[in-house]
Amino acid sequence: VVGALVGRARHDGLLPDLSTTIGDLIPERIPPGADPAVAEITLWSLLTMTSGLQWDWQTDYQRIEAAEDPVAYVLGQPIAAPQGTFYAYNSGGSHIIGLMVAAAAGMPLEDYAREALFEPLGIVPATWRRYPQGEVIGGYGLQITPQEMARLGYLYLRGGEWNGERLIATDYIAQSTTVQASGDPTGGTPYGYQWWITDATGYQAFYALGYGGQYIYVVPALDLVVAVAVGDIAVPLYAPRPIIESTIVPLAY
Repeated sequence: VVGALVGRARHDGLLPDLSTTIGDLIPERIPPGADPAVAEITLWSLLTMTSGLQWDWQTDYQRIEAAEDPVAYVLGQPIAAPQGTFYAYNSGGSHIIGLMVAAAAGMPLEDYAREALFEPLGIVPATWRRYPQGEVIGGYGLQITPQEMARLGYLYLRGGEWNGERLIATDYIAQSTTVQASGDPTGGTPYGYQWWITDATGYQAFYALGYGGQYIYVVPALDLVVAVAVGDIAVPLYAPRPIIESTIVPLAY
């Protein structure tokens, strides 16, 4: 969703380009003592999870959840690699994307999301979790139905157009759904802009992966969108993608 909102903000002329930095849009959120290079982190590197911030996807989620100020926690991490050189799955980085979009739009992220994306697609979130500072979380905690998930996939399948209205530029959709970074074991495939990229079935495909096995899986050549929502995420379940690739995609040949 935050990746789509970047594309919509670009289409709306609110963001000049993906080289826009944290220091350009939200310098006040950088904590005292942070590495000076944090201000130079770009939207592109956040979208591709290659910001260079030190991050362990297996432990930092718990730490960000426990932090009194999650943004200060994320931006206070050391710089471990030059931007664009090392992939590290970072939900905190997605939250920073959301803050940058909100700053560019001049309104809270949930208001811009409703106006620019959700209302055109007919999406009405059930809930959207917030951090202690009152901001909706850009990296997780948004609840929408499987049908609404499918609409987001269909928007990307149609190159950013919905019911004859262009919401996101075609070139941004194309960049989002082609390989931009190596990825890691979190998804196990290369990565675009907040989408995972795969050709496991012999077709180019891209998918969104949420905790517990929530999927939006898109195969453009087959005109196919598959949405999977898991009702109980108390125990992580990542089985749907093999089922999608071994059973559902072949049925659509």
